[in-house]
Amino acid sequence: MRFRDTSREDLYAALDKLPQARFVVYGDYLLDHWIETEVTRLSPEAPVPVARVVDEHWTPGGAGHVAMSLLALGAGVACCGFRGSDDEGLLLSQLLSDGGANTNFLGYSPEMTTTTKTRIMLTSGQHLLRVDDDNEGRPDAEVLDIMHRNVAETVWKWCHEDLPRAVVVSDYNKGSMIETMVPELIAAARERGVPVVGDPKPANVGMFYGCDAICPNEHEYHDILNRDCLIRAAITTLGSRGMELTDFAREPAACACTFPATATHVRDVCGAGDTVTAFVAAGLAVGLSLHDAALMANVAAGLAVEKPRCSTVALAEITAELHQYV
Repeated sequence: MRFRDTSREDLYAALDKLPQARFVVYGDYLLDHWIETEVTRLSPEAPVPVARVVDEHWTPGGAGHVAMSLLALGAGVACCGFRGSDDEGLLLSQLLSDGGANTNFLGYSPEMTTTTKTRIMLTSGQHLLRVDDDNEGRPDAEVLDIMHRNVAETVWKWCHEDLPRAVVVSDYNKGSMIETMVPELIAAARERGVPVVGDPKPANVGMFYGCDAICPNEHEYHDILNRDCLIRAAITTLGSRGMELTDFAREPAACACTFPATATHVRDVCGAGDTVTAFVAAGLAVGLSLHDAALMANVAAGLAVEKPRCSTVALAEITAELHQYV
């Protein structure tokens, strides 16, 4: 597995541009709650383990994890989408701001709650249980109108012509995929020559027309193919088998390239798909080809799953790891 379209010198020159890059990340912003426990006995009340809390963490999830992955590369990120007007939403915004993100474009609505995923796990990293508190609302009309009027302007203001830039649309089907807004955002990006990378749920893939690439998992990819929709390229995660790039613009049709998994010790696969989406966008932003952006994303995902929880990969880490692939 080697970079096909990028020399060593060009690759490192491209990576050096990432701290100057700008990204708009639109989508479903979630909150991840991690509870680390120790289990030493079974409950006398029912045949279940008694877990004693040792530590807990809160991290941005969904589109928030994509944003944090790009921030870890030193890039500038504007978060665009919706959160709930609850304590969890305030914490989510604070975590993103503390990480360096611009949250001025992240709307909140009283009609929505902030989707929170609570994972109860052992200190060894083994997951015991996940409890989801999902948002089932949609933004109220006033908030939606403000966001709809500003979504294209977000791209114009944030993605400067003289800087590497890209737009990411991250869909977790939690209320932010608005039928008119997503196509308008993609159209605004394409008008400005900004690459767009999407991670759609199959039911919403029709909104993603115009994306340079989408990043589904294997199950989602086959569902998307059955929907007879127009997509340019798909970078599909295959779990322990790595990733596959399917470029529908190449001849023969659906020309595919497989990238074997690179992780040597998998610790936690949570957020690996978000890592792939972020690094594909990062690669396209600095001028890498689809093939080489996918290769970099595959290596980055391998680094991420060797860490606990939803972890990010720093620019220094990916730069050092890519040495063996060029």
